[in-house]
Amino acid sequence: MDHLWKDLRLSLRLFARNPGLAFFAALAIALGIGSTTTMFSISHGLLRDLPFDQAERLVYLTRDRPAESQFDLGLTDREIAEWREQQTTLAGLAGFAWSLSTDLNFSGPEGRPERVSGAQVTANAFELLRVRPAIGRAFLDAEEAVGSQPVIILGHALWVVRYGGDPGIIGRTIRVNGRQHTVVGVMPEGFRFPYEEDAWIPLQLDPASVKGGEDRYIHGFGRLTDGVSLDEARAEFATLAGRLELAYPELYTGVSTRVIAYKEHIVGREAAILMSVMVAVVFTVLLVACANVANLLLARAAVRSREVAVRSALGASRIRLVGQMLVEALIISTLGGMLGVGLAQLGVLCFNAALADVIPFFWMVVRIDPTVLVFSLGLVLLATVMAGTGPALKATGVNVNEVLKDASWGSSSLRLSRVSRSLVVAEVALSCALLTVAGLMAKGVLVQTGDDLDFATEDVFTAGVEPRSEDYPERSDYEAFYDELLARLERLPGVRGAAIASTLPGLNALRRQIELEGVAYDRDQDMRPARFAIVSPGYFHALGVGLIEGRGFSASDDAGAQPVAIVNQRFANRFFPDESPLGQRIRYRSLNSQSDWVTIVGVAPNLGMRGRVEEGSEGFYVPYPQHPRRYMSVLLRAEGDVMALTPAVRAEVAAIDPNLPIYEVSSLARRISQDTIDERTFATLFVVFGLSGLLLAAVGLYGVLAFAVRRRTREIGIRMALGADASSVLWLSWKGGLAQVLIGLGLGIALAAIVSPALGELLFHTSPWDWTVYSLIALVLAVTGSVASVVPAARATWVDPMDTLRYE
Repeated sequence: MDHLWKDLRLSLRLFARNPGLAFFAALAIALGIGSTTTMFSISHGLLRDLPFDQAERLVYLTRDRPAESQFDLGLTDREIAEWREQQTTLAGLAGFAWSLSTDLNFSGPEGRPERVSGAQVTANAFELLRVRPAIGRAFLDAEEAVGSQPVIILGHALWVVRYGGDPGIIGRTIRVNGRQHTVVGVMPEGFRFPYEEDAWIPLQLDPASVKGGEDRYIHGFGRLTDGVSLDEARAEFATLAGRLELAYPELYTGVSTRVIAYKEHIVGREAAILMSVMVAVVFTVLLVACANVANLLLARAAVRSREVAVRSALGASRIRLVGQMLVEALIISTLGGMLGVGLAQLGVLCFNAALADVIPFFWMVVRIDPTVLVFSLGLVLLATVMAGTGPALKATGVNVNEVLKDASWGSSSLRLSRVSRSLVVAEVALSCALLTVAGLMAKGVLVQTGDDLDFATEDVFTAGVEPRSEDYPERSDYEAFYDELLARLERLPGVRGAAIASTLPGLNALRRQIELEGVAYDRDQDMRPARFAIVSPGYFHALGVGLIEGRGFSASDDAGAQPVAIVNQRFANRFFPDESPLGQRIRYRSLNSQSDWVTIVGVAPNLGMRGRVEEGSEGFYVPYPQHPRRYMSVLLRAEGDVMALTPAVRAEVAAIDPNLPIYEVSSLARRISQDTIDERTFATLFVVFGLSGLLLAAVGLYGVLAFAVRRRTREIGIRMALGADASSVLWLSWKGGLAQVLIGLGLGIALAAIVSPALGELLFHTSPWDWTVYSLIALVLAVTGSVASVVPAARATWVDPMDTLRYE
């Protein structure tokens, strides 16, 4: 310990004499640790377990039909009811239903109509999560029965905001989805399950039903019994599924039951691997930083070679000398680590500012927590070893006699050029690989977010509306609602176009299997997929676009008319490449369905039906009167600030139904931006990390060449005194740097070609071998490396030969 304190004091004195080196080295380490810590914080935050007691014991149950590529089919009422009685490996089997149809419309004297994210859960759900209501009670088993009195449990935030935190809320009735519900409980602050829900109603099961509730998808989950493994639970439920197959072969043949850790259901194994790969890729910035610092310490060791030799001659052991130099590296890494954590905190703040509203699960919190700090400490120690060990061993491995006999200024006996050049090559290679990955991501995002968005967005108002079945039980009821709403909205001042659509343009439209008339298909899988949207006749006018061919929808395209469709340009090019699609007929759903043939009457521009990263943007539109549905989005194209329409739209909806809320109110431009913000944020992060690596590599190259020029000052002076011109000296100094850059580029391109395919969807379906990106990155690095090489080479030509010859 006494030696350690002495080494610390000596190192601090040395750095005080030359603070520039310590500052620059610490800054390089800070960039590496900051980048890696930021990415680890994001990965760690998004891969957290649920914040429940022994969350690792929670499991998720679902069914698959692998032969037909159908996965995660959910569970039925009968499966949950029967398996609850038969299974023994779980402490209990629960379920929840979550979808747009389970969101809840709140209305009444407490405030204006409001749509709240809600879920249906079985009575034992909160018990299995080991969470109790803060006030009131959980659901009772009897409240799962079909036809039981409607009850509801409120989330803490909803209770406070809408009901003023009134503890007397328990036992009161409130209007939800057009019915009176009795409030039986309020959950603790911060509790939101299964994703971001703020209210819960009982999931009412009908054990006699094989198929389950209409338009409902039940997620099964449970908690492993103490002492029971996940594999044991899988074996038991495989047996239970086999019994169902024997009882109902027409429904269960080819169906398998899957039991996985609940966290795997939420995140997915592929996503977890992908996040780990992202951390590993960003780790290259730290490797570049360490190579940079190692080069600095090598240069410093060269200058101190005589000092090291003297200390060795006076009896200092090599271990003692290596230890003292590692302490110097530790000081640099510690300073860099502190700066890096600060940079990571800034990165986390920027990440949260961009994505806080779109992180899908309430427990996913990205922050600098103790786990992240421990990870950063590990990076500090790793950086110390990587940056300090090589220079320390090199500096202490010199021949003492040769150094002491060397009459030069003290560095000639330390042969560092090959090591330094190797480090620079490694820096360039790693930076090239990182920049290439960042470039592929950026290109994918640009294509993804800019694809087929040539329509009005900034001046289009959007909002969601859903007349619930409790108030609008018949198809004619909600059709009449939308007819009146559109008529009212079209009359609003400043509105130039009004429409409704099942999916907003620029967002992911649903997909359907397409059957072309005259083409034979053996299976549903042989049919081609295409995206589709249900729209009102004024849809294209509201977006400010015209049709390429044919006609648009009109009032005559009602339920009694011939079914029609409008296809987009990509659909026409793919399915009818050599002829006009007008008059052609298609059918969608499945081969066994009795759906009508639909006649194509028009061709529209490509309006971003793909949305996010899924492949395929061929699509078609069908008129709302022929395919009505409850949930629709309103689109209004207007002059000026479209968000100023919000009160007027809300008032028009209230004039028809005072209990019906509008929600997801936004401009179309903002909705599209929010839908792609996560891709754009990650791409931006990688570009920043890549530029950090580029900066470090360029500075490292400059530093090595500048040091080489300094060591060859006398040689350069003699050459110029003997008649060498500036161009020859410039070429002599520059070609060495260029050679290192080119070798590094070759290795970096090979590394990028290996890593990029492993990143999968992170590249947003950009080819991992896109030559334009590789070429651009190679050009940027070559130019940057050339500039970094030219500056010290140019400085070499400014040397006065007379000054050089008097140098020593």
